[in-house]
Amino acid sequence: PGVPLEQLSMLLVLSIGIMGVLTPYATGPGVIIYGCGYVKSKDYWRLGGIWGVVYIAALLLIGWPIMSLWY
Repeated sequence: PGVPLEQLSMLLVLSIGIMGVLTPYATGPGVIIYGCGYVKSKDYWRLGGIWGVVYIAALLLIGWPIMSLWY
């Protein structure tokens, strides 16, 4: 209630990109990088959390104001 559906749908669509950095099995290259032992499990999850926070912060601080200009 009170939330514009266009902005909410864009926020949800753009936040799908976070799944690629959070888990080692979310994307095709992630499986290969993780499976070969190139990145250790602990480092993968730690870096995924860090980049996930950066991604969400950029989405909310930059993307949300831009979306408000379009809709």
